[in-house]
Amino acid sequence: MMKITFCNNCESSVLKLEGRLTGPWVKELGKTWHSIAPTPEGSHLVLDLCEVTYVDSEGRKLLAEMHQAGVDLIGEGIMTNYLIEGIKHGHNGHGTKDQQGNGNGGDDIKSSRA
Repeated sequence: MMKITFCNNCESSVLKLEGRLTGPWVKELGKTWHSIAPTPEGSHLVLDLCEVTYVDSEGRKLLAEMHQAGVDLIGEGIMTNYLIEGIKHGHNGHGTKDQQGNGNGGDDIKSSRA
Protein backbone atom coordinates (compact mmCIF):
# COMPACT_ATOMS: atom_id res chain seq x y z
CA MET A 1 0.00 0.00 0.00
CA MET A 2 1.14 3.52 -0.74
CA LYS A 3 -0.13 6.96 0.23
CA ILE A 4 0.65 9.91 -2.04
CA THR A 5 0.13 13.44 -0.72
CA PHE A 6 0.60 16.60 -2.78
CA CYS A 7 1.34 20.00 -1.22
CA ASN A 8 1.87 23.11 -3.33
CA ASN A 9 3.19 26.44 -2.09
CA CYS A 10 5.01 29.39 -3.63
CA GLU A 11 8.50 27.98 -3.18
CA SER A 12 8.01 24.34 -4.09
CA SER A 13 5.57 21.56 -4.74
CA VAL A 14 6.02 18.42 -2.65
CA LEU A 15 4.88 14.89 -3.39
CA LYS A 16 5.13 12.88 -0.18
CA LEU A 17 5.15 9.09 -0.41
CA GLU A 18 4.37 6.72 2.44
CA GLY A 19 4.58 2.94 2.22
CA ARG A 20 5.76 0.59 -0.53
CA LEU A 21 6.58 1.84 -4.03
CA THR A 22 5.87 -1.38 -5.90
CA GLY A 23 3.48 -2.89 -8.44
CA PRO A 24 0.44 -0.74 -9.24
CA TRP A 25 1.68 2.05 -6.97
CA VAL A 26 4.55 2.77 -9.37
CA LYS A 27 2.04 3.42 -12.14
CA GLU A 28 -0.10 5.53 -9.78
CA LEU A 29 2.90 7.68 -8.82
CA GLY A 30 3.73 8.13 -12.51
CA LYS A 31 0.18 9.26 -13.27
CA THR A 32 0.17 11.63 -10.30
CA TRP A 33 3.53 13.10 -11.28
CA HIS A 34 2.45 13.69 -14.87
CA SER A 35 -0.87 15.21 -13.77
CA ILE A 36 0.84 17.90 -11.67
CA ALA A 37 3.72 18.65 -14.06
CA PRO A 38 4.68 21.23 -15.02
CA THR A 39 4.69 22.94 -11.66
CA PRO A 40 4.03 26.68 -11.48
CA GLU A 41 6.82 28.85 -12.83
CA GLY A 42 9.45 29.59 -10.20
CA SER A 43 8.49 26.44 -8.30
CA HIS A 44 10.18 23.06 -8.34
CA LEU A 45 8.96 19.59 -7.46
CA VAL A 46 10.32 17.71 -4.45
CA LEU A 47 9.66 14.00 -3.93
CA ASP A 48 9.71 13.19 -0.21
CA LEU A 49 10.71 9.54 0.30
CA CYS A 50 11.19 9.77 4.08
CA GLU A 51 8.29 7.40 4.83
CA VAL A 52 8.91 4.93 1.99
CA THR A 53 9.60 1.41 3.28
CA TYR A 54 10.29 -0.45 0.03
CA VAL A 55 11.11 0.33 -3.61
CA ASP A 56 11.13 -2.36 -6.29
CA SER A 57 13.05 -2.19 -9.57
CA GLU A 58 10.17 -0.56 -11.48
CA GLY A 59 9.80 2.03 -8.72
CA ARG A 60 13.52 2.75 -8.89
CA LYS A 61 13.27 3.27 -12.67
CA LEU A 62 10.46 5.78 -12.18
CA LEU A 63 12.41 7.61 -9.46
CA ALA A 64 15.42 7.81 -11.81
CA GLU A 65 13.19 9.19 -14.58
CA MET A 66 11.75 11.77 -12.20
CA HIS A 67 15.23 12.78 -11.05
CA GLN A 68 16.40 13.17 -14.66
CA ALA A 69 13.40 15.42 -15.28
CA GLY A 70 14.50 17.73 -12.45
CA VAL A 71 12.54 16.40 -9.48
CA ASP A 72 14.47 16.70 -6.19
CA LEU A 73 14.53 13.41 -4.26
CA ILE A 74 14.79 13.66 -0.48
CA GLY A 75 14.77 10.97 2.16
CA GLU A 76 16.16 9.76 5.43
CA GLY A 77 17.62 6.52 6.62
CA ILE A 78 20.51 4.50 5.29
CA MET A 79 18.68 2.53 2.62
CA THR A 80 16.63 5.44 1.32
CA ASN A 81 19.70 7.65 1.10
CA TYR A 82 21.59 4.81 -0.60
CA LEU A 83 18.81 4.57 -3.18
CA ILE A 84 18.76 8.33 -3.78
CA GLU A 85 22.55 8.59 -4.08
CA GLY A 86 22.58 5.66 -6.50
CA ILE A 87 19.98 7.38 -8.68
CA LYS A 88 21.81 10.72 -8.55
CA HIS A 89 25.08 9.08 -9.57
CA GLY A 90 23.53 6.88 -12.27
CA HIS A 91 24.25 3.54 -10.58
CA ASN A 92 22.05 0.77 -11.90
CA GLY A 93 21.69 -0.92 -8.51
CA HIS A 94 21.97 -4.47 -9.82
CA GLY A 95 23.26 -6.97 -7.35
CA THR A 96 22.45 -4.82 -4.32
CA LYS A 97 21.73 -6.36 -0.94
CA ASP A 98 18.69 -5.67 1.15
CA GLN A 99 18.97 -4.49 4.75
CA GLN A 100 19.45 -8.04 6.03
CA GLY A 101 22.37 -8.57 3.63
CA ASN A 102 20.45 -10.89 1.34
CA GLY A 103 21.47 -10.52 -2.28
CA ASN A 104 18.36 -9.85 -4.28
CA GLY A 105 19.91 -9.75 -7.73
CA GLY A 106 18.03 -6.57 -8.59
CA ASP A 107 17.25 -3.02 -7.49
CA ASP A 108 14.77 -3.66 -4.68
CA ILE A 109 15.48 -1.51 -1.65
CA LYS A 110 14.00 -2.13 1.80
CA SER A 111 13.98 0.48 4.52
CA SER A 112 14.47 -0.30 8.19
CA ARG A 113 10.77 0.55 8.57
CA ALA A 114 9.71 -2.35 6.29
